[in-house]
Amino acid sequence: AKPEARAPRPPRVAIRGLPRAPLAMPRRGALTAALLSAVGLEADAMANDFLSLRPEGACDPAAVNTAGPPGFAYPSTRCSMVDLTGSPPWCHKNLADGERTIEVEEPQLGVKSTRTYVIKFPRVSTCHGGIHGVARRPAPLMIFFHGQYGDAASESESPWVAHTTGHTCAAENGYISVFPQGLNDHIKELKESNGVPTHNSGGADLGTGWNVGAGGDEQTCWKEGDGDLLPPTQYSCYESCVQTAKCGRCNYSTCRDDVAFVRALLAELTAAYCIDMTRIYIAGQGNGGMLAHYLYQQMPSAFAAAAPIYALPLLGHLFGGARNELLLRAAELVETAFLAFHDRQDRVIPPGGGMAPSEGWTWYYEPLTAVLHMWGTAHNCNLTAPLLTHVPFEHPDTFRCMEYPDCKTSRRIMWCEYNGHHGQAPPAHGGPFGLFWFFNQFRRTSPAQWD
Repeated sequence: AKPEARAPRPPRVAIRGLPRAPLAMPRRGALTAALLSAVGLEADAMANDFLSLRPEGACDPAAVNTAGPPGFAYPSTRCSMVDLTGSPPWCHKNLADGERTIEVEEPQLGVKSTRTYVIKFPRVSTCHGGIHGVARRPAPLMIFFHGQYGDAASESESPWVAHTTGHTCAAENGYISVFPQGLNDHIKELKESNGVPTHNSGGADLGTGWNVGAGGDEQTCWKEGDGDLLPPTQYSCYESCVQTAKCGRCNYSTCRDDVAFVRALLAELTAAYCIDMTRIYIAGQGNGGMLAHYLYQQMPSAFAAAAPIYALPLLGHLFGGARNELLLRAAELVETAFLAFHDRQDRVIPPGGGMAPSEGWTWYYEPLTAVLHMWGTAHNCNLTAPLLTHVPFEHPDTFRCMEYPDCKTSRRIMWCEYNGHHGQAPPAHGGPFGLFWFFNQFRRTSPAQWD
């Protein structure tokens, strides 16, 4: 069968005057100020962006594409098998949503750890025709990472996620949705490790989070000895960081191997379920979005699209960890599309990068402009004149999406900004529907690889 033709994109309007993203760190807030100036908005104007979620449970038609993006599916190995009931592999019959466990090898700690995740299956019949033609196709897979202090169960049922991933858009598009669980191995009474005094004994437990490769890097925050301008960052050293000698004054999360966790998770999911290996997507909020950044750096041939939400890499980690791994593999990103959501008034992970102006949370971040410039360069896009992009569903006027045009890879590099503060998800329905509208446009040409 011939691949289906891509639907024409809606007209877009060029916004002139937004500067080309510099390689050096710009002044904090540069992206926000330039964008707001270009579209005639003020950063301080806090409009009521947050529409109430409609309870009827219907996905916006613009976010439903049961035929999938152009191209051909690459079925996982499970797709060639039948289950014990004789049902075809695309029929996820008798599979219940819920928590699962997986064993993960962590050689740097010399352990095999037990990790958990929540999985949700499409809530439509995929055994005898289904609805909207969802049946008889390998399922796309979305992995969504919770933020700092979060947990998978709550994330999978949160109003923003449940309205889309758990009950509506994911189901109508036939997605399998997975919510991995981060770890908190904070040591309450630890006072010093590797010569680094810690705040652990003072109760600075920074909660459940993800390892984004920055453990022990003391250049990513305002710390003791940097002066009296601000209180030092309330860092915390976790047990795994002690064991791997990665304690530092900027630590805030575990040093467990979350990349190994995701690799093991992908191997298990694609062996257990009939999944389209060209349609694996990642997204996450806050620290979970930071993990999404880290995953495409470490596994650039694995994903069809990545969508971090109010999340940026720490300063100096634009291309990965200490070895800048992505610099050697940036060409592999050409099959991955990118969409970022960010709140304009974020003081915890500011969109303009630099130091976070939130007291006690003074980490340094790469600016969104630098992230976008890296992606636009990898896809050989026109970086000089970003376009204001129409999104075909309900959203407040202050929700604005832009993209770099003319990407030679036929992928899109987009970002959407909205009025709000850290922890406020993109407004309904611009963000939730936008996520699936974007994912449904793209598949990889080659099957995902993550080893």
